[in-house]
Amino acid sequence: MRKIVLFFALILAISSIFAKVISLEEAKKLALQNNPEYLSKKFAYKAAKWSAVKSFSALLPSAKVSASQMQMKPGTPQFSSGGMPVSSDVLNTRSYGFSVNQPLFLGGKIWLGYKMSSDSKKMAKYDFLNQKLKTTATAEEKYLSCLETRDLLEISQEQLRLATENLKTAKIKFQTGIISKTELLKFQADEAAKESELIRARRLQQISDTDLKNFLQLSEPIEVEEIPENAFRDLMELLNGFAQDEIERLTTKIITVGKQNNFSLKALKQTKKIASGGVSMASGNFLPTLNLNFSDTWSKNWDENQTPSNSDYKDTKQILLSASIPIFPLSDNFAALKKAKYDLKKTENDFISAKSGIETALENGFLNLVNAVKNIEASELSRKYSQELSDQLQEKFRQGLISANDLLDANVMLKAAAINETKSRFAFIKAKSALMQLLGYENENELLQLLKMK
Repeated sequence: MRKIVLFFALILAISSIFAKVISLEEAKKLALQNNPEYLSKKFAYKAAKWSAVKSFSALLPSAKVSASQMQMKPGTPQFSSGGMPVSSDVLNTRSYGFSVNQPLFLGGKIWLGYKMSSDSKKMAKYDFLNQKLKTTATAEEKYLSCLETRDLLEISQEQLRLATENLKTAKIKFQTGIISKTELLKFQADEAAKESELIRARRLQQISDTDLKNFLQLSEPIEVEEIPENAFRDLMELLNGFAQDEIERLTTKIITVGKQNNFSLKALKQTKKIASGGVSMASGNFLPTLNLNFSDTWSKNWDENQTPSNSDYKDTKQILLSASIPIFPLSDNFAALKKAKYDLKKTENDFISAKSGIETALENGFLNLVNAVKNIEASELSRKYSQELSDQLQEKFRQGLISANDLLDANVMLKAAAINETKSRFAFIKAKSALMQLLGYENENELLQLLKMK
């Protein structure tokens, strides 16, 4: 077992030498540079912006220029529009022209199409911003996981060191007949268990490091920097000072602000507007359409005995106002309208459900943050008292004043307290990140300012 522990320690030492050290802010920047899911949302937003530009251009007149020249050899048969052969002396034709088309009314589809495209652009923007927050929050979570597993590894190392010292003391006491073989076996089993736990802790650390590296799309090994202990001191002190009535008031405020800022909720609002526009567009299928077209063409013809200069251009202008009314079939338009109405009802209910869920998440998120701060203080005290108790019982065991079970129980208590303290610190930071994501905040100062507002 000791060989396995040393083997893992050697691998970890070698990998740390060649690892790239990154900070939390660097990890967030790398995530925004390399994460494919974030980049996908970013490009989708850019595509939506150009789609809105395209939809707006449909409101403007369209124009095109045309030119043609036809030359026929003598003896080439000519045909009328009905396909019958005709005789003509005209062998050559040249024409130039342009046309301008302006849809006047298409059942409101052009304007509605532009509005829906504009709403789609906003929805893509909110999806993009939400994914940005999600990406940085995930990077922070994986970064914290690396730090947490590293701290848990240190706890396992300390526990193994303590178990080894206890076993040495127990062997001496066994040789002098102070303790029984049964008590010695307990210390031997405790050391073996601590070695096994250390192997698992090293493996968990390697997994968390690899997980962060893959999320950041990096190829080289990485090592994370420690977060300064006072990094969130102001926020923790502020949360610790809140009375119960202030917590209730702030919970209401956070829910209100969250419903205004939450990007997922904003995106769903745009989805609802798009669905409403779909109903209006489907209704437009029953309305008439009106289109205006203007064209101007210059053309001339000449035969084989003439040159192009012998013939003059004829100017032909045409203004066309066309209107149409849909009559048959009506069933497909009616079906499209019914589908659009049900789609609208679906999005309305999706929005109501999401709104309720986000309200609950905001309330739970803030209360989790408050409780996480209080749990840090309690876990620190528990760790402190457990350490004092363990130190005292260690000395009493050396003096033969307590049994093996008393000492081992104290060590179990110390281990649990140390793990709880570590997890509580990281639970606070994770709770802070989760609440900021729900509020649509990127910076901790925004959260601080919100909590300080009376």
